Amino acid sequence: VKVLDVKDDGVMIADGCFLAATAGIDISAKAQGLGRAILSDSGGFFIMKAEGAGTLAVSGFGSLEEVEVTPDRPLLIDNGHLVAWDASLDYKITLQTGRSGLAGRLIGSQLTGEGFVLKFSGSGRVILSSRSQGSFIDWIFSRRPIDREKEKTE
Repeated sequence: VKVLDVKDDGVMIADGCFLAATAGIDISAKAQGLGRAILSDSGGFFIMKAEGAGTLAVSGFGSLEEVEVTPDRPLLIDNGHLVAWDASLDYKITLQTGRSGLAGRLIGSQLTGEGFVLKFSGSGRVILSSRSQGSFIDWIFSRRPIDREKEKTE
């Protein structure tokens, strides 16, 4: 859990990360563009926005870390670790691979597990969790016992 001071432009909150806020904070839903909603995994078509003056509590999966973004130091992160960010920051979805060209990037992302990430720019803070809940769930399901008899009949 991390407690944040809300001021200026407010704080954006990823899906499932809002915990609590003081009385001076207004919470609303903000629509994202279709590309951000489908590809970025940062909250679907709507994300939360906290505005006003006061404090906000957010939670994530694992420990939380605050990272400062500056114009000369943008931040590139795996979207599964995103908890919250200052609304003053701009973010874009990008395909992160070591390959060049669109075909190379798409093929590389399928072969190496690299994929869509968020690139934050501007000035402000981003709150990240040390673990990704989606990756953890995938790992759990990949190790579940399989009913061999049922598998033979399918």
